[in-house]
Amino acid sequence: ADPDGDEGVYTGPVDSHGQAHGLGQLTYDIGYTFHGMFSGGSLLNPNALSALSALRFLKLRRVDNLDSVAFVTSMPQLRVFKIDSTTVTDLRPLSSCPQLRLLSASNTPVEHLPDGTRLPNLKDVRILDTPTMARGKTAETLRRSVPGCTVHTTWEGALQSKLAGSDLLRIRSSGQGQEEDVKSPALLEIRNTGKIENLLRHITINRERSGYLRMCTSEFQLDFYRNGKLIASLGFHQGQCLRWQGGLWNGDAEVSIPSARILCNLMATEGHHGPQKKLQAAIAGERARVKNWEPSIRAFEEADRTEAPPENSILLTGSSSIRKWNLPESFPDQPMINRGFGGSELSDAIRYFDRIVLPYRPRIIFLYAGDNDIQRGKTAKQVAADYQAFARRVHRERPSTQFAFIAIKPSIKRWHLWPEMRLANEMIQELCQENGNLHYIDIANPMLGPGGTPIRELFARDGLHLSPAGYRVWAREISTWLKEQNSRP
Repeated sequence: ADPDGDEGVYTGPVDSHGQAHGLGQLTYDIGYTFHGMFSGGSLLNPNALSALSALRFLKLRRVDNLDSVAFVTSMPQLRVFKIDSTTVTDLRPLSSCPQLRLLSASNTPVEHLPDGTRLPNLKDVRILDTPTMARGKTAETLRRSVPGCTVHTTWEGALQSKLAGSDLLRIRSSGQGQEEDVKSPALLEIRNTGKIENLLRHITINRERSGYLRMCTSEFQLDFYRNGKLIASLGFHQGQCLRWQGGLWNGDAEVSIPSARILCNLMATEGHHGPQKKLQAAIAGERARVKNWEPSIRAFEEADRTEAPPENSILLTGSSSIRKWNLPESFPDQPMINRGFGGSELSDAIRYFDRIVLPYRPRIIFLYAGDNDIQRGKTAKQVAADYQAFARRVHRERPSTQFAFIAIKPSIKRWHLWPEMRLANEMIQELCQENGNLHYIDIANPMLGPGGTPIRELFARDGLHLSPAGYRVWAREISTWLKEQNSRP
């Protein structure tokens, strides 16, 4: 009963674009055949589907005007239901389909899942790229109510689940053909389950730039085996993209830059530097789009001429998380100066040090940066090196000033980069422990929930910048640190 969700051979009517459209059948290599309704594009009357009461397989991916699945209440025999990339928000009508085995609703705004206690046969649920609520508590409730059911909520989790227990990874050139050929020479083989699992753990996906097919072919194939059987083959192209043909992803996945480096380095060890060069070119292109900060810096200088900044001040500088902060509201009794300029990196804070730090002769400096740096391709090591350069300037120019680094925050939008950001935090925290005038403010851990993921309420709608609740967390951590400093002799 479509146990893995693999695509099969379709026989039946097609639309003007050659896509399956109408009553047809889908036959799998394992011998199963499904008869059902296939569609893409749009439906004139979705509710008319309710007349197909004996339907077992219904695939309505990318149907433009599908926003309700109320028609499934008349389909008690429905076993497989796929509505990826539609506008459906409520899947509770599926509670009336006790034979349901597979549900795929990735890349939809779904908020409500079916009642698992009424779906004893449910084995596989795919809700990648759905609202946080569906992928969080609601998904966990479904997991608990249907023992043995796998609920895939993330791109990474779906991949790790499918490839669990892989004991062989063969990397080969796609020039040998898309189909697996056991006789074709491998560029590289990894025959160790632990090493393969470690590699998979380090693959994170940039969801915002994933979910559609790139107009290119894969240059390399990553073939994963378990007990001598091929279980998945992933194409790798453009130095940063994975294509899981017949897999659980709804399109190509753009991996994070740190993940791409790992994969490109694997290819390079065998003399194949093409992916590495493409990745480097992509990073260079991203970093070439440098914003002109001069207007922001001049605005600071003009503000200083209009109103003299307070003496013996506390200076906050860095990127947009600082710029957007209403400091008088969070610290009404502190002489705070805000010199944040949105989108900036650590290197920008160094570049403008003479104009955004020295004129104020602050007794304390808070710096928040590194977030944009890693997003634009810098490594944790490079961020830590830039931090050291800034710290040396502080020590040389203001040796008595206390310098506190605000940890790089874990955010919803950039969660795929969190492993590299966390590593940068660890490196900087270690450097702070070596110098009494350097301090590390941990705002990262307080922003993570029990499951180790960012707390949604702490972020604005964009999933990157802070909400008022997020700023309250930051204010609490900084206020606590300031009190500790004031209590010292």
